[in-house]
Amino acid sequence: MGRKKFTIYHLFLIIILSISTVYPPSSSLSSLEDVQDEYLDSREREYDSDSYSHQLHFPCATSFSDSLNSTSNFEKLTTTNDNKPYQCNLDPNYVNFINTDSKTVLSLTIDAMGCPKDCKNLKFSCARVDSINKDLTFGSYSCVMRVSKSSHVINICAIHNGGIGDGASEIYMKYQYPSFYLGYETFGKLKTSIEPLVKKDIDLDAFHNFTISFRNTSVIWYLNGLELTQRGGSIPVPPMSFYCALFPDPEMKNYNTSLEATALVDTLSYRAICDEIFKNDNYSLSSIPQFYRDNCTTSRDVIIFNDTLDNDWHPISESFKAVPDTKTTFQRHGSAVISFEIRQESKPFYLSCKKQIPVTRHKYFTFWINGGELGNQDIKLELYNTNYSITNSIASISLSTFLRVGLQPNTWNKAMINMLELQANPSNITTFNVFSFRAGHDEYMGQCYIDDIKFANSTACINEKVAFFKNGHLQNGADGNYSTGSIHFNTKIIPYRNIFDRATNRTQTISFAIISSNCLNLSFQNGTLKVGDYYAFQIFYTQASSFGISFSQDVDIPPLSLQVCIQIGNITPPCIGLSEYMGGKFPSGIWVKLTIPFEDLCAWGDAEITSLIFKTTQSNYQGTLAIGSVEVGKRVEPPIRSHLQSVTVKNLPLNSILTLSLSFLLCLI
Repeated sequence: MGRKKFTIYHLFLIIILSISTVYPPSSSLSSLEDVQDEYLDSREREYDSDSYSHQLHFPCATSFSDSLNSTSNFEKLTTTNDNKPYQCNLDPNYVNFINTDSKTVLSLTIDAMGCPKDCKNLKFSCARVDSINKDLTFGSYSCVMRVSKSSHVINICAIHNGGIGDGASEIYMKYQYPSFYLGYETFGKLKTSIEPLVKKDIDLDAFHNFTISFRNTSVIWYLNGLELTQRGGSIPVPPMSFYCALFPDPEMKNYNTSLEATALVDTLSYRAICDEIFKNDNYSLSSIPQFYRDNCTTSRDVIIFNDTLDNDWHPISESFKAVPDTKTTFQRHGSAVISFEIRQESKPFYLSCKKQIPVTRHKYFTFWINGGELGNQDIKLELYNTNYSITNSIASISLSTFLRVGLQPNTWNKAMINMLELQANPSNITTFNVFSFRAGHDEYMGQCYIDDIKFANSTACINEKVAFFKNGHLQNGADGNYSTGSIHFNTKIIPYRNIFDRATNRTQTISFAIISSNCLNLSFQNGTLKVGDYYAFQIFYTQASSFGISFSQDVDIPPLSLQVCIQIGNITPPCIGLSEYMGGKFPSGIWVKLTIPFEDLCAWGDAEITSLIFKTTQSNYQGTLAIGSVEVGKRVEPPIRSHLQSVTVKNLPLNSILTLSLSFLLCLI
């Protein structure tokens, strides 16, 4: 076969492929939808004016959210000869919109091009955007951003009063690889400075949510919905403005004139504390399992058991076990489960792998578990490294940590075990090859059943969505004609606020009382939904009120009994309970996004779904459910990694990449 003729076009393609290795596509997407604004738990509700009469009170500001395909609520800052806030020149030209991961984001850039001549005698140009509204008050301020990887620059999400010197007040959340810096100053004095929080495991190719919860008694800092810390005393007072910036480390002694860095900002959002959506919250974001709050992932699950056990794994037990167990009594989905007895602590059920697995390779170990006829089992999950010891585990945790109401009899629960919770001891052991399920004490507890055992990295990223209910309307042939009871379509009683819209832009919802006489049935009249064409349902909904009662703590609230089912022709596969799907408890009064794969709804590969159903068997009123949107979508494919990509290439400057590309061309010719 003769050689192909190479043209300038081919050369251009090779160069573009090489340059793309410098900024490879992120394998993890994030948006503020994943964390919402549910940070305000019961301690953060509106303050009783009698209890806090000595506090200063400010009028409620207007909430907003910019998804940053525009900057309607923000303005670009410019350094002037009279105002030089940093040791770099704030240049609006370094604030730009770019496309990444199929969406538009804000780019904040640092470089030394043209400096110091065009940088007002400063060494670098840098970037910052400030809220146009300078009268913001108490509430939550969130920046969803992909930080710069350089250790020489500071990524900042902060609020400040615009003062200088003794008049300056600021609350900040800074990231400079690999540490977070949190604190605040009040009227020119640093009141709180928290020791740097080192987080070397943060995914620098993903978007993360930085949130400052500003109250008149405390400041709380969150990362991706998890509280980092809080402080009180000498709190700054409103009004404030909100800003996001990227600038060089002012302590850097030897400036490298080739320093160039970029941070990407997906969303900037402010939620006022007095916003009505928070008035009846009984739960905080922490009531939603971390698995559903993490950034979505394009990585595929690693299956250990699904009807059959993977060839690399084998079961060991001195007590009864059946792997697989094909009896129909406790089948969930498919033809088989794993069953084993829980008895003496000295007789656990083991799953052993032929290979050593890095403890941090996967974020989660997930499975469905059923307590069988007895239920209420006390089970510890343990890790072993048999190269280290065959008798002593290297990590152990109780399943009750993740199943908050325990194992109920004859009930399937989804367990999502965060691998970070399984801290290896001794710490120098970094791999394992055995899982065990061990009794918490010596007592016969009956048989348990496990299905769909996997390693996972959080929920799947979804695109190419088709909406069946959105913006207050049924769409694309969906209708509710087969619903029963009192189902309210397009109601304004419980409005849904899309997190990317302004606070005033609220849409109608589907709502109904959670009681056995009401059943929501969304049928698809324009043809069935082919499982092979799509991957999952994506639903925004809230249990707007729970049981009509106010509870002070979530442990006192009975689990919501509400099932989600699909219909396939005349067949209704086993339903899933929302509470059981969420680790035992379902939050009340906050909007939740769930991506539910068709597989979890027990659909088989070539099935055609005709309807989506929400129902309960409970005759007692459990509150009201509101649904803001229902969509289906396809799973985002993992990014294609070019064989040209390597660590060496990623770190090469542009001229070296160009040289490398030309070398490739010469070799090919």
